[in-house]
Amino acid sequence: MPGFVMVIKHSNFGEVHELWYNSLMKIDKMKKKLFDSLGEERYNHTIMTAEAAVRLAKIYGCDEKKAEIAGLLHDCAKHLDTEIQKQMLIDENNLQELEKVPKVLHGPAGVIVAKEEYGIEDEEILNAIKYHVFGRADMTLLEKIIFIADAIEESREFPGVKNLRKIAKTDLDMAVLMSLDGTRQKAEDDKLVWYKGSKEALDYYSKLIKIWPGAHYEVHIDNMTHEGRGVARIDGFVVFVDGAITGEDVEIEVVYKTKSYAIANIYKIIHAVEERVEPFCKVYSKCGGCSMQHLRYNIQLKFKENYVKDCIKRIGGFSKADVAHTKGMKFPYKYRNKVQYPVSNGRAGFYMKRSNTIVEHRLCAIQPDDVNEIMNYSKAYLNDDIRHVVFRSGTEGIMMIIVSAKANPELGSWINDLMEKFGNIKSVVLNINTKETNTILGDKNIALYGDPFIMDRLLGIDYIISPNSFYQVNKEQTKYLYQTIGRLAALTGKEMVYDLYCGVGSIGMYLAKKAGNVIGVESVGSAVKDARINAKNNNLKNIKFELGLAEEVAGELKDKHGKPDVVVVDPPRKGCERVLLDTIIEMGPQKIIYVSCDPATMARDLKILCDNTGYSIGKVQPVDMFPFTSHVETVVLMSRV
Repeated sequence: MPGFVMVIKHSNFGEVHELWYNSLMKIDKMKKKLFDSLGEERYNHTIMTAEAAVRLAKIYGCDEKKAEIAGLLHDCAKHLDTEIQKQMLIDENNLQELEKVPKVLHGPAGVIVAKEEYGIEDEEILNAIKYHVFGRADMTLLEKIIFIADAIEESREFPGVKNLRKIAKTDLDMAVLMSLDGTRQKAEDDKLVWYKGSKEALDYYSKLIKIWPGAHYEVHIDNMTHEGRGVARIDGFVVFVDGAITGEDVEIEVVYKTKSYAIANIYKIIHAVEERVEPFCKVYSKCGGCSMQHLRYNIQLKFKENYVKDCIKRIGGFSKADVAHTKGMKFPYKYRNKVQYPVSNGRAGFYMKRSNTIVEHRLCAIQPDDVNEIMNYSKAYLNDDIRHVVFRSGTEGIMMIIVSAKANPELGSWINDLMEKFGNIKSVVLNINTKETNTILGDKNIALYGDPFIMDRLLGIDYIISPNSFYQVNKEQTKYLYQTIGRLAALTGKEMVYDLYCGVGSIGMYLAKKAGNVIGVESVGSAVKDARINAKNNNLKNIKFELGLAEEVAGELKDKHGKPDVVVVDPPRKGCERVLLDTIIEMGPQKIIYVSCDPATMARDLKILCDNTGYSIGKVQPVDMFPFTSHVETVVLMSRV
C-alpha cells in the first residue's frame, strides 16, 4: 500500500501546506526496519545523514520531512549483494555503465527498495536516493542536499571534510562540486573507474562555478600583496597565492574562496625567478609565523620599502615623499626577545596559516637558541591547564610566563627541574587568564620564581620589563629606530616632548637625555608602573608618566604641562583615533614624529595631520624590525611649514 499525501488548505490565506504521512511506514517504524536490514554501523550512518539533511533543508528552505525521509532511505539497498542489485536494475537503460562501477549500484537499486519496501512514491525523494551516490548535472535542491549530507555527516573523517561542512552551510553548489572533484581525485589516485554520470556532473558544476577549493590551475604571478602573497588571475578572478613571487609560473591548489577572491597554495613551481631562495625553516610551508623566507633578504627589504611608498602615495596622497631604503639587519636571525607559544592538548608550537592548529617545531631561527632549548625541554611538562608559554629575554636572563585559566595549575616538578637545568632563567611568572578571547595574557601575575620582571639595557638606559608591558621585540633594530627618532627630533635640551603610547617609556627616556622635559602617556597600568620605576632607576628627573588612553588624556596635557615642541606617537596597528590627531594639530608642536607598525593606517593618519594644517612630511624611514615576515616599522617626521 503506497504512502499518501494529506493536503490541508488554509482558506484564509490560500496557502497549501503538505504534511507527510505514510499509512504503513511511519518514521519510527521505518527506522526499526532500516536497523534490522542495514545493521548497526550502516544504520548509524543513515541516521546521521538524515540529521545532516534536515539541517541543510532548514538553511536552504527545502521540505524538511522529504529531506529526512530521503536521508533515511538513501542507503536502503546498500546491504544487498551486488548481483542482486544488478538483477533489480535489469531494465535500467544505463546498466552497462553502472556495472563498471559496482559501488554505485545501490543508488538506483535503492529507488526500487524505497518503493516496494517503504511505500515511497514521491519522485523528488526517489531521485534524491538514486543520485546521492554519483550525482548528475543540474540536480534539484533535495538531490544536492542528500548528496552532500551523505558526505558530511558527523561520522565522516577524510581530509577536507571540516571545510566541506563549513562550505555546505553557505554554498551548496560549491560543496557539490568539491565533493565530486574529491571523488574524481581519489578515483585517479587509486586508479579506479569513475562513473560516467559523475564526470558529467563534475563538468556541469565546474563550468557553473569555475574556481573552487581543491581545484588545480596553472597561473602567472602578476604582482604581490603587502603580506607577501603572489597575485594571479583566472578569467579575471583574483587569486592570492601563498609563497609565490612576481614573475613566476606556478601550478596552484585553491584552498579557500569568497565571492571576490580565492586563496591558493603552490602545488608545483613551473618557472621560478632568481629572487627565490630555499626557506631555512623545516615547517615554513605550514607555520604562520614567517611569510617571506622564500625571498632573498635584500629583496624583502626592497619589498617593504615599496609597500611603504605605495601606502604613502596611494592612501596618504604624498606623491613626492622622501622614502629611504629599508634599514635591514646584518644577521637577521635570533632577534626576537619575546616569544609566545600557544599550547593545546599538551602540544606547543605556532599556529598554522589561517588556522588554530598548532605546528610543532624544535628550532625557530628567529628566536634565541636558549629559548628554543628551554621550550623543547618544557614540552614534557605541558598539560591541559596550560594555555600559553611566553618568554621575554633581557640583558641578565630570561623570564618565562606560564599562562593558565587556573590559579593553581598542575605544574608538577616543572619549575624546580627548570631551575636545576637552566641557570639563565631569572624569573618564572604564572599569568592567570580566564577570558575566552584572543588576548594571550590576563591581568594577574604571580611570581613562582625570582622577581615578576626582568631587566634590559638599551642605549645606556636600564628597563624593568613586566609580563604585560610593551617593549620592542628586536633590540638591535630598536637601537637604530630610537637613534633615528632622536636625529629627527634634533633636541637642544630645552624642548617639551610628549611621548604618546609610551609603553615602559623607552622612547621618552632615550629622548629625555637631550630634552627639557618629557611627558609619557600609556594605557596599561603595569607599563606605567614600570616606566616610573625605570625613570627613577636611571635618575631621569625630567620625565613624567600619565596613565590613560592617549586620545582621552592628550587634551589635558597642554594645560597641565605646557605646549609641546615635539610630539612622538607610537600607536598600535590600528593607528591613532581621530580625536587624538585633532588634539595634536590643536596643540601645534613644531615637530610630530610618527612611529608605525602598519604603513596603511600610518598613511591615513598622515593625510589627516597634513591636510591644510601647516604640517608637511619630511623623511620617511622604514626599519626592518621583523625579518622574514611582511611587517615593517616606519618613522616619519612632520614639521610646521
